[in-house]
Amino acid sequence: MDKELYIDVVLPVPVDHGFIYKVHDNFGDNSTYIRPEIGQRVLVPFGSRRLVGIIRQVHIDKPAYETKSIIEILDNEPCLSPPLMHLLEWASHYYFHPVGDVFKQFLPHRGVKLEANKFYRLCQAGNDINDDNENSVIKYLKNRKSVSRNTLIHKFGITKINSLVKIGRIEAVFKPVTTGSEAIDTSETDNSQSLKPHNFETFLLTDEQRTIINQLIAYLNPRTFITSLVMGVTGSGKTEIYMHVIEKALEQGRNAIVLVPEIALAAQLVQRFVKRFGDVVGVVHSGKEPSSLKKTQKAILQGDVRIVIGVRSALFAPVRNVGVIVVDEEHAHTYKQEDRFRYNARDAAIMRGKHEQAVVILGSATPSLESYYNASTGKYRFYRLYNRINKLPMPDMHVIDLRKEHPHKIGNEILTQPLVDALTKVFSHGKQAIIMLNKRGYSSSLICTDCGYTPRCPECDIPFTYHKASQRLVCHYCGHSITPLQKCPECGSASIKPLGIGTQRLEEEIKMLFKSIKFVRMDSDTTITTGSHERLINMFGSGEALILLGTQMVAKGLDFPDVELVCLPLLDVGLNVPDFRSAERTFDIITQSAGRAGRISSGAHVFLQTYNPDYYAVRYAVRYDTDAFYKEELNYRKELLYPPFSRIALFIFRHKNNSRLQDVIDKISKEASVIPPDIQVSGPVPAPMSKIKSFYVYHLLLRSPDTQKLLNTVHRLNTCFKPMLHDVQMNIDIDPQYFV
Repeated sequence: MDKELYIDVVLPVPVDHGFIYKVHDNFGDNSTYIRPEIGQRVLVPFGSRRLVGIIRQVHIDKPAYETKSIIEILDNEPCLSPPLMHLLEWASHYYFHPVGDVFKQFLPHRGVKLEANKFYRLCQAGNDINDDNENSVIKYLKNRKSVSRNTLIHKFGITKINSLVKIGRIEAVFKPVTTGSEAIDTSETDNSQSLKPHNFETFLLTDEQRTIINQLIAYLNPRTFITSLVMGVTGSGKTEIYMHVIEKALEQGRNAIVLVPEIALAAQLVQRFVKRFGDVVGVVHSGKEPSSLKKTQKAILQGDVRIVIGVRSALFAPVRNVGVIVVDEEHAHTYKQEDRFRYNARDAAIMRGKHEQAVVILGSATPSLESYYNASTGKYRFYRLYNRINKLPMPDMHVIDLRKEHPHKIGNEILTQPLVDALTKVFSHGKQAIIMLNKRGYSSSLICTDCGYTPRCPECDIPFTYHKASQRLVCHYCGHSITPLQKCPECGSASIKPLGIGTQRLEEEIKMLFKSIKFVRMDSDTTITTGSHERLINMFGSGEALILLGTQMVAKGLDFPDVELVCLPLLDVGLNVPDFRSAERTFDIITQSAGRAGRISSGAHVFLQTYNPDYYAVRYAVRYDTDAFYKEELNYRKELLYPPFSRIALFIFRHKNNSRLQDVIDKISKEASVIPPDIQVSGPVPAPMSKIKSFYVYHLLLRSPDTQKLLNTVHRLNTCFKPMLHDVQMNIDIDPQYFV
């Protein structure tokens, strides 16, 4: 008898709800009809268009309004697993982003068709039955470890299968099948795959590595969700730990996701993983050609790719049965998406690990304050690697005080004489250097070039931002402002100047000083095209170029054996941004940059140029005193109620007409004034970059030690603000990383 099923479908449109559609259901005992399941893609009519959506819920309650019928179910099996569906729903809710837009970004391409890869096996209750009249399906499964769904449907019909699943006699398992197969197969083996041996360099594990690997592997069987922090000095062998744990997971029939913070890092890491694991490794990131990404998606869904490596979006790859999730360089700010769907891939990785009952490994030489605190207080498992492989020493640190040793002495704008001499010596030996400019956008703070003083807000201890148009120094946390200083209050000098310089200017100076030395430049301008990261990395890695010049992307995780010198010529650009994390990021960038030198031999050097050599983040970094820095920084954060002792939510308002925006901000201010007292409110105030791409920008910042109270307040304000906005744009950023 015909029935009508109703399904809730998430469509790729920016709304917070799904849409109800009708499915004509006429399956019978021997039908091979595709029954709608949560996680399948469906083609549906939507106005005058046809859209591909994801089944979110299957139910038989007829809605009170007329519904349209679906056009087609596109998958034999769900393309999004239940854990991944839960993750996407959670991310939409937590980050206040429309569920349709969240699913849209990670929906597999419509052209990727799924093969049937669902198998069934007996549960313990089914194995215990010995009755002569036992079910024919159970008899068939008795001497078989698992049988494909299509085989059972072909022999017994879907109704019997579904009824046995419902009463707990048989259970579904997923495993890969051969590409192109219809899976009416005889593959009645266990759920694990043997790994083909590959030619890869073997490393003798250190005692530290072996201990950590053994402890992490113990959580794979039985399946146990844990979050672990592996904190190891640069070059201590964290990647080898990842690979050993993943290898064990694959042997148990489970899969893995490995996240890296930059596309440039993915290239080197993929080479190591492919040598170890062969063609079960797949790469997912926005720099891939659409056709290549589509091919990888299909291989993931069919089970041919079992290890997915990529930047933050790879976390949402449709990998089934995930056993290990690695977040390498977990401290990196690039794990946080800065526009539209503003999620943090590190935090979302922990949530996916929870849904998958997986082992989550956060790795870093300089973990975020939040992760370090969580590990120190027992929320995460904490593992340490104190030594480099082969006991190699860390590079020697050299701090050049720009108050005394100025580039102008030798006619330069950026590089001082000691730094030029160090570069010349390295090149004379045929070795390589990395020159890193610690810069993210233009920093408009002020600095005294004679003593290094920077004016800071007395309430927030954050550098003031210089607004040239209004001639004011403004704190973008609390709104406090002062007139620009004419003289330095510390030394009386009139040499107070805006601080900011770009990689292009540095490139010009290098060309002038080292005319015969070839170099490559890696920044947002030179890595736009597909494959540009790999091309530039290969040029430097092959020795074709002796200088790698770039922004922060060149400081993380790259491994080049001939690098003997790392330079940070203007450290203060990052030090004086209006952000409570500036000290943490300064410490990170010094330590991570140092880790790029001396990877296979001793005698490497790091040169820092700064107006603030006595700043605590610099002092601790040049001594490699990580724990002392974290102790002081945590005390500072606790005193001012910054994370990890609070959570932050940021409302961002934009409009091209400043007076129109100001009218809305006045109304917002009235509502913000009645927020509960246990929620700290800053603003609304102009953003540090108060005009971006013709849009004026205001910020409203909320802080609270109680996460749920903060989220509840954000939800209430979001509902309250929307009717006031009209044509003013509003975005919500939960756990923001930057405040520009």
